[in-house]
Amino acid sequence: MSMLTRDEPRWSAFETTDWSEAEQYGSSVYFPHTIEPVGREDSSVDFHMESLEFEGVTLGRSSYGTAIRVEIGQLDRYHIVIPIRGSVRNVSGEQSFVATPDSGAIYNPSRSATTWRSKTSEHLAIKLDRVILERELSLILGRRLTAPIVFDMAVRRSTPGARRWLGGLSTLQEGLEDPRILIEQSLLAVELRNLLVLGLLLGQHHNYSGELAAASDRGARPGATRRAIRILEEAPRSPWTVGELAAESGSSVRALQDGFRRTVGMSPMQYLASVRLEHAHRTLREEHADSTTVAAVAHSWGFGHLSRFAAVYLERFGEHPSDTLRASHTP
Repeated sequence: MSMLTRDEPRWSAFETTDWSEAEQYGSSVYFPHTIEPVGREDSSVDFHMESLEFEGVTLGRSSYGTAIRVEIGQLDRYHIVIPIRGSVRNVSGEQSFVATPDSGAIYNPSRSATTWRSKTSEHLAIKLDRVILERELSLILGRRLTAPIVFDMAVRRSTPGARRWLGGLSTLQEGLEDPRILIEQSLLAVELRNLLVLGLLLGQHHNYSGELAAASDRGARPGATRRAIRILEEAPRSPWTVGELAAESGSSVRALQDGFRRTVGMSPMQYLASVRLEHAHRTLREEHADSTTVAAVAHSWGFGHLSRFAAVYLERFGEHPSDTLRASHTP
Protein backbone atom coordinates (compact mmCIF):
# COMPACT_ATOMS: atom_id res chain seq x y z
CA MET A 1 0.00 0.00 0.00
CA SER A 2 1.10 3.55 -0.64
CA MET A 3 -0.63 6.76 0.39
CA LEU A 4 0.08 9.88 -1.65
CA THR A 5 -0.91 13.31 -0.38
CA ARG A 6 -0.31 16.93 -1.19
CA ASP A 7 -0.45 20.07 0.87
CA GLU A 8 -3.97 20.88 -0.34
CA PRO A 9 -6.29 19.45 2.35
CA ARG A 10 -9.08 18.39 0.00
CA TRP A 11 -7.05 16.42 -2.55
CA SER A 12 -5.78 12.88 -2.06
CA ALA A 13 -4.56 9.85 -4.00
CA PHE A 14 -4.53 6.31 -2.71
CA GLU A 15 -3.41 2.94 -4.05
CA THR A 16 -3.39 -0.54 -2.55
CA THR A 17 -3.45 -4.24 -3.36
CA ASP A 18 -5.41 -5.05 -0.20
CA TRP A 19 -9.17 -5.61 -0.56
CA SER A 20 -10.02 -4.35 2.91
CA GLU A 21 -8.02 -1.14 2.49
CA ALA A 22 -9.61 -0.46 -0.91
CA GLU A 23 -13.06 -0.93 0.60
CA GLN A 24 -12.35 1.28 3.60
CA TYR A 25 -10.82 4.11 1.58
CA GLY A 26 -13.58 4.15 -1.05
CA SER A 27 -16.18 4.18 1.72
CA SER A 28 -14.50 7.13 3.43
CA VAL A 29 -14.48 9.21 0.24
CA TYR A 30 -17.99 8.38 -0.98
CA PHE A 31 -20.50 6.15 0.83
CA PRO A 32 -20.21 3.05 3.04
CA HIS A 33 -20.02 0.05 0.74
CA THR A 34 -18.64 -3.44 0.34
CA ILE A 35 -16.68 -4.83 -2.62
CA GLU A 36 -15.99 -8.38 -3.77
CA PRO A 37 -14.57 -10.04 -6.91
CA VAL A 38 -17.01 -11.57 -9.35
CA GLY A 39 -16.92 -14.48 -11.78
CA ARG A 40 -13.66 -16.29 -12.30
CA GLU A 41 -11.53 -13.18 -12.27
CA ASP A 42 -8.23 -13.13 -10.44
CA SER A 43 -8.97 -12.43 -6.77
CA SER A 44 -6.14 -9.87 -6.53
CA VAL A 45 -6.99 -6.18 -6.57
CA ASP A 46 -4.96 -3.23 -7.85
CA PHE A 47 -6.89 -0.25 -6.52
CA HIS A 48 -6.15 3.36 -7.49
CA MET A 49 -8.20 6.42 -6.57
CA GLU A 50 -7.67 10.16 -6.86
CA SER A 51 -10.27 12.40 -5.26
CA LEU A 52 -10.95 16.09 -4.87
CA GLU A 53 -13.54 17.76 -2.63
CA PHE A 54 -14.77 21.29 -3.32
CA GLU A 55 -17.90 23.36 -2.76
CA GLY A 56 -20.33 20.52 -2.03
CA VAL A 57 -18.82 18.22 -4.68
CA THR A 58 -16.60 15.17 -4.37
CA LEU A 59 -14.93 14.17 -7.61
CA GLY A 60 -12.99 10.94 -7.93
CA ARG A 61 -11.40 8.69 -10.50
CA SER A 62 -10.86 5.04 -9.64
CA SER A 63 -9.93 1.62 -10.98
CA TYR A 64 -9.64 -1.82 -9.36
CA GLY A 65 -7.80 -3.88 -11.98
CA THR A 66 -10.34 -6.67 -11.68
CA ALA A 67 -14.09 -7.24 -12.06
CA ILE A 68 -15.97 -6.41 -8.86
CA ARG A 69 -19.39 -6.11 -7.33
CA VAL A 70 -20.11 -3.10 -5.11
CA GLU A 71 -22.96 -2.98 -2.59
CA ILE A 72 -23.78 0.57 -1.45
CA GLY A 73 -25.97 1.33 1.54
CA GLN A 74 -28.55 4.11 1.59
CA LEU A 75 -27.22 7.19 -0.15
CA ASP A 76 -27.51 10.64 1.41
CA ARG A 77 -26.41 12.56 -1.71
CA TYR A 78 -26.58 12.20 -5.46
CA HIS A 79 -23.97 9.89 -6.93
CA ILE A 80 -22.99 10.04 -10.60
CA VAL A 81 -20.89 7.37 -12.32
CA ILE A 82 -19.25 8.07 -15.70
CA PRO A 83 -16.96 5.37 -17.17
CA ILE A 84 -13.72 6.52 -18.80
CA ARG A 85 -13.14 2.98 -20.08
CA GLY A 86 -14.82 -0.37 -19.49
CA SER A 87 -18.42 -0.63 -18.31
CA VAL A 88 -20.44 -0.39 -15.12
CA ARG A 89 -23.78 -2.10 -14.59
CA ASN A 90 -25.92 -0.07 -12.20
CA VAL A 91 -29.02 -1.14 -10.26
CA SER A 92 -30.95 1.01 -7.75
CA GLY A 93 -34.57 0.35 -6.85
CA GLU A 94 -36.47 -0.40 -10.04
CA GLN A 95 -33.93 1.35 -12.27
CA SER A 96 -30.99 -0.35 -13.97
CA PHE A 97 -28.55 0.73 -16.67
CA VAL A 98 -25.20 -0.36 -18.10
CA ALA A 99 -22.98 2.72 -18.40
CA THR A 100 -20.14 2.88 -20.92
CA PRO A 101 -17.79 5.73 -21.97
CA ASP A 102 -20.72 7.06 -24.06
CA SER A 103 -23.04 7.33 -21.08
CA GLY A 104 -23.34 7.55 -17.30
CA ALA A 105 -25.63 6.72 -14.40
CA ILE A 106 -27.16 8.74 -11.56
CA TYR A 107 -28.11 7.35 -8.16
CA ASN A 108 -30.71 9.24 -6.17
CA PRO A 109 -30.48 9.80 -2.39
CA SER A 110 -32.37 7.64 0.11
CA ARG A 111 -31.83 4.51 -1.99
CA SER A 112 -29.36 1.65 -1.91
CA ALA A 113 -27.46 0.57 -5.00
CA THR A 114 -25.49 -2.28 -6.53
CA THR A 115 -22.88 -1.94 -9.27
CA TRP A 116 -20.83 -4.41 -11.26
CA ARG A 117 -17.60 -3.04 -12.71
CA SER A 118 -15.77 -4.76 -15.57
CA LYS A 119 -12.11 -5.70 -15.19
CA THR A 120 -10.96 -2.79 -17.37
CA SER A 121 -13.31 -0.30 -15.75
CA GLU A 122 -12.00 3.12 -14.83
CA HIS A 123 -14.54 5.75 -14.04
CA LEU A 124 -15.28 9.20 -12.72
CA ALA A 125 -17.62 9.36 -9.76
CA ILE A 126 -19.25 12.56 -8.52
CA LYS A 127 -20.92 12.97 -5.15
CA LEU A 128 -23.18 16.02 -5.17
CA ASP A 129 -24.86 17.64 -2.17
CA ARG A 130 -28.63 17.46 -2.56
CA VAL A 131 -29.12 20.87 -0.90
CA ILE A 132 -27.26 22.56 -3.76
CA LEU A 133 -29.48 20.99 -6.41
CA GLU A 134 -32.68 21.62 -4.47
CA ARG A 135 -31.80 25.26 -3.81
CA GLU A 136 -31.14 26.00 -7.49
CA LEU A 137 -34.31 24.26 -8.66
CA SER A 138 -36.32 26.08 -6.00
CA LEU A 139 -34.96 29.41 -7.26
CA ILE A 140 -35.84 28.54 -10.85
CA LEU A 141 -39.37 27.40 -9.94
CA GLY A 142 -39.94 30.27 -7.49
CA ARG A 143 -41.19 28.00 -4.71
CA ARG A 144 -40.09 25.45 -2.15
CA LEU A 145 -39.86 21.87 -3.32
CA THR A 146 -42.41 19.46 -1.89
CA ALA A 147 -40.49 16.26 -2.72
CA PRO A 148 -36.88 15.29 -3.41
CA ILE A 149 -35.55 15.52 -6.97
CA VAL A 150 -35.54 12.06 -8.54
CA PHE A 151 -33.51 11.69 -11.74
CA ASP A 152 -33.81 9.00 -14.37
CA MET A 153 -30.78 6.78 -13.90
CA ALA A 154 -29.53 6.62 -17.50
CA VAL A 155 -27.48 9.57 -18.76
CA ARG A 156 -27.28 9.04 -22.52
CA ARG A 157 -24.88 11.05 -24.65
CA SER A 158 -27.35 10.73 -27.51
CA THR A 159 -29.60 13.37 -25.88
CA PRO A 160 -28.50 17.00 -26.46
CA GLY A 161 -28.71 18.04 -22.80
CA ALA A 162 -26.70 15.08 -21.54
CA ARG A 163 -24.16 15.46 -24.34
CA ARG A 164 -23.46 19.08 -23.38
CA TRP A 165 -23.29 18.19 -19.70
CA LEU A 166 -20.93 15.25 -20.17
CA GLY A 167 -18.76 17.33 -22.48
CA GLY A 168 -18.43 19.99 -19.80
CA LEU A 169 -16.73 17.63 -17.36
CA SER A 170 -13.30 17.97 -18.96
CA THR A 171 -12.20 20.79 -16.65
CA LEU A 172 -13.26 18.74 -13.63
CA GLN A 173 -11.06 15.90 -14.87
CA GLU A 174 -8.20 18.35 -15.25
CA GLY A 175 -8.74 19.23 -11.60
CA LEU A 176 -7.72 15.69 -10.69
CA GLU A 177 -4.51 16.04 -12.71
CA ASP A 178 -3.65 19.43 -11.21
CA PRO A 179 -5.83 20.13 -8.13
CA ARG A 180 -4.40 23.62 -7.81
CA ILE A 181 -6.69 24.62 -10.67
CA LEU A 182 -9.68 24.27 -8.37
CA ILE A 183 -8.11 24.45 -4.91
CA GLU A 184 -6.47 27.82 -5.43
CA GLN A 185 -9.27 29.38 -7.48
CA SER A 186 -12.46 29.26 -5.44
CA LEU A 187 -14.43 31.20 -8.08
CA LEU A 188 -13.62 28.63 -10.76
CA ALA A 189 -14.57 25.77 -8.43
CA VAL A 190 -17.97 27.32 -7.69
CA GLU A 191 -18.54 28.09 -11.38
CA LEU A 192 -17.87 24.48 -12.33
CA ARG A 193 -20.17 23.25 -9.59
CA ASN A 194 -22.91 25.58 -10.81
CA LEU A 195 -22.52 24.37 -14.39
CA LEU A 196 -22.71 20.80 -13.15
CA VAL A 197 -25.91 21.54 -11.21
CA LEU A 198 -27.65 23.49 -13.97
CA GLY A 199 -26.65 20.92 -16.58
CA LEU A 200 -28.24 18.16 -14.55
CA LEU A 201 -31.44 20.10 -13.87
CA LEU A 202 -31.95 21.17 -17.49
CA GLY A 203 -30.35 18.28 -19.36
CA GLN A 204 -31.36 15.18 -17.39
CA HIS A 205 -35.00 14.14 -16.96
CA HIS A 206 -36.39 14.18 -13.40
CA ASN A 207 -39.71 14.44 -11.60
CA TYR A 208 -39.77 18.25 -11.87
CA SER A 209 -38.86 18.44 -15.57
CA GLY A 210 -42.42 19.22 -16.70
CA GLU A 211 -42.85 22.02 -14.18
CA LEU A 212 -39.37 23.30 -14.98
CA ALA A 213 -40.28 23.59 -18.67
CA ALA A 214 -43.51 25.42 -17.80
CA ALA A 215 -41.68 27.78 -15.44
CA SER A 216 -39.22 28.63 -18.19
CA ASP A 217 -42.08 30.00 -20.29
CA ARG A 218 -43.21 32.56 -17.69
CA GLY A 219 -42.43 36.14 -18.57
CA ALA A 220 -40.18 38.57 -16.79
CA ARG A 221 -41.19 41.71 -14.96
CA PRO A 222 -40.39 44.96 -16.79
CA GLY A 223 -36.76 45.98 -16.48
CA ALA A 224 -35.60 42.53 -15.34
CA THR A 225 -32.95 42.24 -18.04
CA ARG A 226 -31.54 45.69 -17.26
CA ARG A 227 -31.43 44.84 -13.56
CA ALA A 228 -29.67 41.56 -14.26
CA ILE A 229 -27.07 43.28 -16.45
CA ARG A 230 -26.40 45.81 -13.70
CA ILE A 231 -26.11 43.03 -11.11
CA LEU A 232 -23.52 41.15 -13.18
CA GLU A 233 -21.49 44.26 -13.89
CA GLU A 234 -21.47 45.31 -10.24
CA ALA A 235 -20.58 41.87 -8.86
CA PRO A 236 -18.71 39.94 -11.56
CA ARG A 237 -16.76 37.85 -9.05
CA SER A 238 -19.89 36.48 -7.42
CA PRO A 239 -20.55 32.85 -8.40
CA TRP A 240 -23.94 33.56 -10.00
CA THR A 241 -26.19 30.77 -11.12
CA VAL A 242 -28.91 31.40 -13.68
CA GLY A 243 -31.52 30.61 -11.02
CA GLU A 244 -30.07 33.10 -8.55
CA LEU A 245 -29.84 35.80 -11.21
CA ALA A 246 -33.41 35.22 -12.36
CA ALA A 247 -34.71 35.37 -8.79
CA GLU A 248 -32.68 38.50 -8.01
CA SER A 249 -33.88 40.33 -11.11
CA GLY A 250 -37.53 39.23 -10.97
CA SER A 251 -37.66 36.91 -13.97
CA SER A 252 -38.03 33.33 -15.04
CA VAL A 253 -34.93 31.64 -16.38
CA ARG A 254 -36.32 31.36 -19.92
CA ALA A 255 -37.54 34.97 -20.00
CA LEU A 256 -34.20 36.20 -18.69
CA GLN A 257 -32.33 34.23 -21.33
CA ASP A 258 -34.60 35.60 -24.05
CA GLY A 259 -34.22 39.13 -22.72
CA PHE A 260 -30.42 38.89 -22.76
CA ARG A 261 -30.37 37.54 -26.31
CA ARG A 262 -32.59 40.39 -27.50
CA THR A 263 -30.64 43.04 -25.56
CA VAL A 264 -26.98 41.97 -25.77
CA GLY A 265 -27.07 39.02 -28.18
CA MET A 266 -25.94 36.37 -25.71
CA SER A 267 -27.09 34.36 -22.67
CA PRO A 268 -26.73 35.72 -19.10
CA MET A 269 -23.78 33.44 -18.36
CA GLN A 270 -22.10 34.35 -21.65
CA TYR A 271 -22.52 38.01 -20.74
CA LEU A 272 -20.98 37.36 -17.32
CA ALA A 273 -18.03 35.66 -19.05
CA SER A 274 -17.69 38.71 -21.29
CA VAL A 275 -17.62 41.05 -18.28
CA ARG A 276 -15.01 38.86 -16.60
CA LEU A 277 -12.94 38.81 -19.78
CA GLU A 278 -12.80 42.62 -19.64
CA HIS A 279 -11.62 42.44 -16.04
CA ALA A 280 -9.01 39.81 -16.92
CA HIS A 281 -7.75 42.12 -19.70
CA ARG A 282 -7.48 45.00 -17.25
CA THR A 283 -5.68 42.80 -14.71
CA LEU A 284 -3.14 41.62 -17.29
CA ARG A 285 -2.45 45.23 -18.25
CA GLU A 286 -1.99 46.28 -14.62
CA GLU A 287 0.04 43.31 -13.32
CA HIS A 288 3.72 42.59 -13.92
CA ALA A 289 4.97 39.46 -15.64
CA ASP A 290 7.37 38.85 -12.75
CA SER A 291 4.57 38.60 -10.22
CA THR A 292 1.79 36.70 -11.99
CA THR A 293 0.98 34.45 -14.94
CA VAL A 294 -1.72 34.30 -17.58
CA ALA A 295 -3.02 31.09 -16.00
CA ALA A 296 -3.30 32.71 -12.57
CA VAL A 297 -5.23 35.67 -13.95
CA ALA A 298 -7.51 33.48 -16.07
CA HIS A 299 -8.31 31.15 -13.19
CA SER A 300 -8.90 34.05 -10.81
CA TRP A 301 -11.67 35.28 -13.12
CA GLY A 302 -13.29 31.88 -13.49
CA PHE A 303 -11.76 30.69 -16.78
CA GLY A 304 -10.75 27.03 -16.55
CA HIS A 305 -9.69 26.19 -20.13
CA LEU A 306 -6.57 28.23 -20.86
CA SER A 307 -6.60 27.49 -24.59
CA ARG A 308 -10.24 28.59 -24.83
CA PHE A 309 -9.50 31.68 -22.74
CA ALA A 310 -6.59 32.58 -25.02
CA ALA A 311 -8.75 32.12 -28.13
CA VAL A 312 -11.60 34.37 -26.97
CA TYR A 313 -9.10 36.87 -25.60
CA LEU A 314 -7.32 37.08 -28.97
CA GLU A 315 -10.64 37.49 -30.78
CA ARG A 316 -11.76 40.21 -28.37
CA PHE A 317 -8.57 42.24 -27.92
CA GLY A 318 -6.51 41.38 -30.99
CA GLU A 319 -3.53 40.04 -29.06
CA HIS A 320 -2.58 37.04 -26.97
CA PRO A 321 -2.98 37.42 -23.19
CA SER A 322 0.72 36.66 -22.77
CA ASP A 323 1.52 39.63 -25.02
CA THR A 324 -0.64 41.91 -22.86
CA LEU A 325 1.11 40.74 -19.73
CA ARG A 326 4.60 41.10 -21.22
CA ALA A 327 3.77 44.61 -22.45
CA SER A 328 2.62 45.76 -19.00
CA HIS A 329 5.04 48.19 -17.31
CA THR A 330 7.39 47.96 -20.32
CA PRO A 331 9.45 51.18 -20.55
